[in-house]
Amino acid sequence: MKIGVYTGMFDPFTWGHAHVVEQCAGMFDQFHIVIGPNPNKTPLFTMSERVEMINAAVNGGLTDTKIK
Repeated sequence: MKIGVYTGMFDPFTWGHAHVVEQCAGMFDQFHIVIGPNPNKTPLFTMSERVEMINAAVNGGLTDTKIK
């Protein structure tokens, strides 16, 4: 099983990020989007808001994509 991981702060999650997810998710059996902190930046959005943004952007077709 091939697992892909895409890490970032995703603050905000942009159409560019969504494009990377769409292009890469099909190359793996599972694809994980991992939201991480950056101690050098102050986030504009809370973690839960970022998870909601990512869910909204990838909802509908990327069933093997997990957001953590």
